[in-house]
Amino acid sequence: PEKLDAKPYAVHTTYQFNGVQGKRHRLREAGLWVVDDDAYYGADGTNFLALRLWDEADGRTPDAVADRDCLRFARAAAKLDDPAADVSQITSCQQIDRHLSLAAYQRESVRNAQVIAEALNRTLVLPQLTCFCERYMGRTLPSCIIEGQDLPAGRPVIDPCPMDYLF
Repeated sequence: PEKLDAKPYAVHTTYQFNGVQGKRHRLREAGLWVVDDDAYYGADGTNFLALRLWDEADGRTPDAVADRDCLRFARAAAKLDDPAADVSQITSCQQIDRHLSLAAYQRESVRNAQVIAEALNRTLVLPQLTCFCERYMGRTLPSCIIEGQDLPAGRPVIDPCPMDYLF
């Protein structure tokens, strides 16, 4: 609808993960779920804690985090296989490895923020996530995209990434 500058008349959620709750969450993420009352969104004075995952000025972007962590894991694995290996020759990672590294970073960040939110008696506002691979039938796809999708070949970026792709 955004590309066509059109307002939807109706929305139908097709199959996705986590049943009815997952569909409701996807609609909330898109701002299309209008059934909740104001209390759901904190109108009762609830204190919130928001997590900011990315900061371009600080060099913390999805690509930078994925590449850094992926290379660190790949080089450590190479050293385990061959302690004499020259790991400086490992300069890139497969897309699936970048995705898994980024997913691990985001899950760890959300976990840490949840611990802080609970300690401060606040409600954690989940951040928008980024994915480099799609998830299908409970699995992350090695090819990173579901065949027939309109994602660019090579390094697709799914932003925002649905929460049920990572949690």
